[in-house]
Amino acid sequence: MELDFLTFENCMSSVELIDALNNGIIQCIQTSGRILPSSLLPSTINCQWTEYATVLDDDGSLVCSPVVEDLKRLLPSLNGTVGSDGRPLLYAACLGLLLSIRDSRSREIRASSKSTTPLSTFLTIASFLLDEMNVDPNEPTLTKGACHRPPLHLLARSCHSKAVGFLLSRGADPNQRDDEGWTALMACCLPDISSFDQGGPTDEERVETARILIRNDLGFDVDAQNYCGYNALHYSCESLNSSLIQCLLNEGKANPTLRTIWGQSVVGIVKSQRGRDSDKASTCEAILISHLQAIIDSDPIHSFLEEERKVFDLMNLIETVLIPASRCEDSNSHAENNIGGLMAQDTRIVTALMNHVGLNPTILFERNSFQQYPQHDMNLYEVIHRRIIDFMPRALLQVYCNRNPTNEEREIVTCLNYSLRKTCEKFRDGIRYIDSTLIMRQSFCLHRERGHVACQVELLNDLIVGPLQRTLAFAIPSNAVLRTIITHAPRIIEVGAGTGYWSYLLSKLGADVVAYDAHPPGYTYDATSDGGLNVYFGSTSYYPVERGDTSTIFGGTCSDLTDRALLMVWPNNPDATDNPHVTVSGSSLPSAWDFDCLQKYHGAGGKIVIFAGEREVNVQLMSDATSPDCGFCATRKFQVFLQTHFTLKAEFECPKWWMKEDDVTVWVRNCDNYA
Repeated sequence: MELDFLTFENCMSSVELIDALNNGIIQCIQTSGRILPSSLLPSTINCQWTEYATVLDDDGSLVCSPVVEDLKRLLPSLNGTVGSDGRPLLYAACLGLLLSIRDSRSREIRASSKSTTPLSTFLTIASFLLDEMNVDPNEPTLTKGACHRPPLHLLARSCHSKAVGFLLSRGADPNQRDDEGWTALMACCLPDISSFDQGGPTDEERVETARILIRNDLGFDVDAQNYCGYNALHYSCESLNSSLIQCLLNEGKANPTLRTIWGQSVVGIVKSQRGRDSDKASTCEAILISHLQAIIDSDPIHSFLEEERKVFDLMNLIETVLIPASRCEDSNSHAENNIGGLMAQDTRIVTALMNHVGLNPTILFERNSFQQYPQHDMNLYEVIHRRIIDFMPRALLQVYCNRNPTNEEREIVTCLNYSLRKTCEKFRDGIRYIDSTLIMRQSFCLHRERGHVACQVELLNDLIVGPLQRTLAFAIPSNAVLRTIITHAPRIIEVGAGTGYWSYLLSKLGADVVAYDAHPPGYTYDATSDGGLNVYFGSTSYYPVERGDTSTIFGGTCSDLTDRALLMVWPNNPDATDNPHVTVSGSSLPSAWDFDCLQKYHGAGGKIVIFAGEREVNVQLMSDATSPDCGFCATRKFQVFLQTHFTLKAEFECPKWWMKEDDVTVWVRNCDNYA
């Protein structure tokens, strides 16, 4: 072997030479030594070999290497080992191995073979740099945007266990983190490396690399978390690598209860990948659940996992059931922004929702089926409401008034909000970090001035609450409350009855009920007609609802009506007059009529009022609220008149939707005897 080497001191600076050598080393390793490190130097100073080969003895030990000889001729004259971009030579060697493609040939080559591979070429170069040039095995790259990443991270990411073990034997720190908190073990477990059939590592190679990292004697931190709260186990779950998960749990003693900054548990991460490979996801989930049950008997993690499961089920309901149902199926049907289109949309959503909770929707939409439904123990609306509340995560039902959500509540709200991961990830000097204050601001919104709620709740109102309210009733009756109402008032007139759902149930339970509405559902769909149309309810009516308003019902001399108790359920929205500070901009609300109705009923001698809805006395406001809030469904004048001219006889809790403070109250006219 002969070397014709020309001096280069006058041709290139030391830093320029290192830049060229960095790139040359990368190509040298990628080509298993077929291209020498000096190959990218100017042609006037490169090395010319009359014979090219790495010579190994029969036992596989290195006799001589043109790669090493090439570096020996160059490096002693250099001032430092870091290029102009901040990349050290050892880091370049590790990068070269990471970028090298594994193939069947290189996997079949053993250490005793006289053929070279990217791995053997790397080991040759790294041995020279570490043992003869005394470079620092932990020297990170200073390249902009690389976050001071140490060379061990690249080797761990390539999953060349022999290379990782070699660098550890030369003093590399397995716990060393970059500026974003990444460790070598996290890099090993990352799911974005090419798979085996694409030239990447096998699962066995990945597991063996992890074992080498966690078996060292330096007090390895297997649970270290990076800037977004992910650790090695989280990334193993994201890649659905069951072997790696078992290795980290059983050999590394990883803590399976740790969650990411977004709130996802290891089980939740696996669930989120189910669409990619359901069989692998099931295997991984079974391993995690078994391990959690074995090490934890009574821990909050089990409660959290149950709530997290509800989040997944809810998101699945929204994305695969409710949103598709909300879309117009027939291009020739009513536009979804008019009343007819809204009714059709509500029917589709409620049908899909009932199917989802295990109820036959024909019960609701076919009169004969509805009338045959056994309403005595629990009415249909009560059943629907109960089943919906049962699958709702508790954190999404809360109004956070004068308190912040707990960590677990916040995590449940954010665990599947993937848009946050983009908007809350920020950069400072090229280093990623998560803006925790932005997470809170983008996850929770102000609900009137009553407190903060999870932002997802608005979508739930549109897809669940609204369609059910317009199909059935705005307040939810329970049979227990209805029976108690009848004990106070067996003869009832309901005004603003809408679909007549409350009246129907009361009549089925034995009350004598008549029902009125200014625009009974189904009365007309012509907005220009004399009758107008009901903007709150669809066309379905569950009870005979007569047409009538306050000017006609109590304006005559019919004593039969005023002898009845007046039932009013969510009569009207008073925001335009009483709560302008929380009125939705651009909204148009029908005129309020509740006060006029109550005043006329009182003037005609009416004695008992039954009110279902929100009352101002029950509305809790934030400490810095700017104005009072009389509630969603009755004007302040109505409530003041009720309190002034009637006495509260009884009040009952009733089922209610999130963000609402409904109850049912019975009022008796002042100065009248009532037993």
